[in-house]
Amino acid sequence: MVEVIPATQAHLEAFYGKALSRSVYAIAGVEDGKVIGLAGVYREPYRFVMFSEITPELKRRPKAIIKGFRMLQDVVRRRDIPVHAQPDAAEPGAVRFLEHLGFNEFVQGVYEWRA
Repeated sequence: MVEVIPATQAHLEAFYGKALSRSVYAIAGVEDGKVIGLAGVYREPYRFVMFSEITPELKRRPKAIIKGFRMLQDVVRRRDIPVHAQPDAAEPGAVRFLEHLGFNEFVQGVYEWRA
């Protein structure tokens, strides 16, 4: 079973193999003590940028993915600032997934979500 929890620095370092160069708020998908996916946001002037890293193990658990993104949206919802994301061109369902979460195309190839 995948546990969907706020990510710690240890989760980020375990997944990426190093500390990140910027401050992020992230959610981790953890199974049997192993981080199998991350989703998070980092701040830029006037917006948040959402990112995700979904492994094949996590991809087989769509409910955990949705739960993680909803947790992330709850955090961002408390602020009046847009969130931008670019769908992965190599992932066929990326646009549909962003639209499912409430993102709309903002400019070509960039999607925006507002609380």
